[in-house]
Amino acid sequence: MSSLEAPKLPEVTECNPKMPSFSNSVTMTYSPDRGRYIIATKDIIPGEVIGNEKCYSYSLDLENMSSYCSNCLRHCPVPLPCPSCSTVVFCSEHCRAKAIQGDHRFECFTLPTLLAMGLKPVFAMVFKLLKNSSQTEWKETLEQMKKQECEYPPERLGFNQEGVHTPGSYESIYHLVTNKEKRPNGDLYIKCMIAFVLTMLLKQIDIYFLDKLGQFVSPTEEELLITGEMLFANLMKISCNGFQLVEFQCSGPPVTLERKTIGSAVFATLSLINHSCNPSASTYIMGRTQILRAARYISAGEEITESYCQTFYKQGPEERQMGLLEVYQFTCHCEACQRKWPVYQELPQTMQFKCIECSRSVSTEQPICRKCDTNYNRSDYEATKQELIDQWWSTAKKVKEIFEKSQHLPAKMRSCQPVTEEDLHVIRNAVELMDKYISSPCQPLWDVYDTLDLYFRLEGSPVFTSLQG
Repeated sequence: MSSLEAPKLPEVTECNPKMPSFSNSVTMTYSPDRGRYIIATKDIIPGEVIGNEKCYSYSLDLENMSSYCSNCLRHCPVPLPCPSCSTVVFCSEHCRAKAIQGDHRFECFTLPTLLAMGLKPVFAMVFKLLKNSSQTEWKETLEQMKKQECEYPPERLGFNQEGVHTPGSYESIYHLVTNKEKRPNGDLYIKCMIAFVLTMLLKQIDIYFLDKLGQFVSPTEEELLITGEMLFANLMKISCNGFQLVEFQCSGPPVTLERKTIGSAVFATLSLINHSCNPSASTYIMGRTQILRAARYISAGEEITESYCQTFYKQGPEERQMGLLEVYQFTCHCEACQRKWPVYQELPQTMQFKCIECSRSVSTEQPICRKCDTNYNRSDYEATKQELIDQWWSTAKKVKEIFEKSQHLPAKMRSCQPVTEEDLHVIRNAVELMDKYISSPCQPLWDVYDTLDLYFRLEGSPVFTSLQG
């Protein structure tokens, strides 16, 4: 039972006043080709917490609705049912009462019908975006946000009157991209029909079309159209900005992590982060909260990116591009895709160091840069560059030593031995030094990336299904 306890959530050291979900080490910027995106305002060390955000809305997958709490998303060893429907369970009376008054209010009456029609439970998340508001309240809100679309510059959208991007505000959700103009007509037609079904379901229950006194009123055709339009837009926002809720289940020793998707969620501010198949940050879902950590050393001015699919060294470029185009309606142009970096098994097994003159790869076995002809041979390098080249060899030695020192840590973690602060310091140093001085890509570099990732995966207290000893 202790393995099912919720872990303590890591926090950002200093919150960003404009984006409370992020640390003060990043800021948002805008460009026509990239839209709104996040960049570092100072150097960020590997593993540093960049973001901490509770999801705005979420939905469990059908096969997990009877074993995970529909409020806090924790595993339910002794589930409590909903008193009004048989589709969801809760881990405690507190969670049940909170959900019935909150997100489950719309879902309770509509989810059984959606499932009977063969539709996915994720479509119930569209209702949860309504956040218990009535049609009368939404009509006024939508008019205001449509006015903002016409009057505000793109970089201003989603921020309130105080200039804050609040993750708990629908205003931040409303201004997320939908990529409507890029979607095929067939996809738009299907989403339009689903929005129609959802609108008719709302019409059948007496908790949405209410007057200012909270009494049910029969909706007009205009009100149905406004509601259908909003639900249609919400469907596209979920498609473009949805995150998978992931649980890492462990077995062993030796510890092995099995990735299990339990549902989907929408995060208002974290959705501003763009994709890369070679991401600079990694996400860690802990219940309804997503933690964003630096996956490597991020220098000031560099964009914060995450992977919407498998990273390049786990999946080939054709499969990645097909998946991104199908779900998110864009073609990735990151460095890994443009240079067609291979998967892990085909990466170079030895480290090559960056040339001090041009940053091109240089091997310590054949220490002559093929691009600028800088000679690193100790016997015949130029005297004018002696200090720089001595520094190059010193750095190469230091990097190799820290890499060797980090090599035993994955085995230590997988054998359930406690990892110390010194171990974490070694991992972070290895990632930072190798990021700065090793030419990418190569297997040793991704070995230390995976070691850092494993540390934080295990720190997140995943569910241990069959861990012995």
